[in-house]
Formats: sequence, C-alpha cells, structure tokens
Amino acid sequence: MSTAARRMTRESVEGAEPLTFTQPKRSAVVHLAFRGVPVDVHLEEANVAEVEKLITSLAERDGWGVASPSAPTPKAQHSRAPEVTRWGADGSPMCPAHGSPMKESSKAPGTWYCTKKDDAGEYCRCRA
Repeated sequence: MSTAARRMTRESVEGAEPLTFTQPKRSAVVHLAFRGVPVDVHLEEANVAEVEKLITSLAERDGWGVASPSAPTPKAQHSRAPEVTRWGADGSPMCPAHGSPMKESSKAPGTWYCTKKDDAGEYCRCRA
C-alpha cells in the first residue's frame, strides 16, 4: 500500500510531525518619481524606520521626489459600478453601463454580471 493510500489512524496522527506556520512577510510599496518618471519601490520585511531612511536618502539626491499620495496609480483607482435600473423581457438585469443583458453567475447563483470589456481590456464591474 502506498503512503498516500494508507489509512489514517489515531496513532499515525499523534505520531505525525507538528505543523509549522510562517508569518506572512511585511511589505510596502513606495511611490517615487525620478526626474518626473513614476517609480514604484517594492519593499519586503521593511520596518517604518527603513522606509523613512530610504525616502530621506533618495529625497536628498538630485532628480528624486516622492509621488503624491493623492494621485494613485491607475490600477489602484476604483470606481463604483452603476446600479442596475433596467430589466430585460426575460427578467435578466440590463447592464447600466452598456445596456446589454447581464449573465447569471454559475459560481454565485442569484447574482448577475456584465460580460463586456472596456477600452483598457478590463471586465465591466457592473453586478446585480
């Protein structure tokens, strides 16, 4: 009998090696600019003092600047999807952004989603 097919018994469970879990790594992203070009610095296992030291040392160098926190990167911008207000003849909701019928989700029955993509290739966020 293979190891994978062996029956689990109380003795085998009690005799097993203890499980160990690792803590997730701390990480941070610092948004900077070098001569006007946006630069994201990804830091792992960095504490606040290390991040402050990095920003201070870069700020003292020519051409570097800290990007404004009020100007998030395009990926971080989230707009709330418009609410469904129209329904098709078959009872399915109509996408408020595209005017097209929405499709019922097979993963979450009773919910609907739009299958269209925007100009950037991202799926429509409209849900019902």
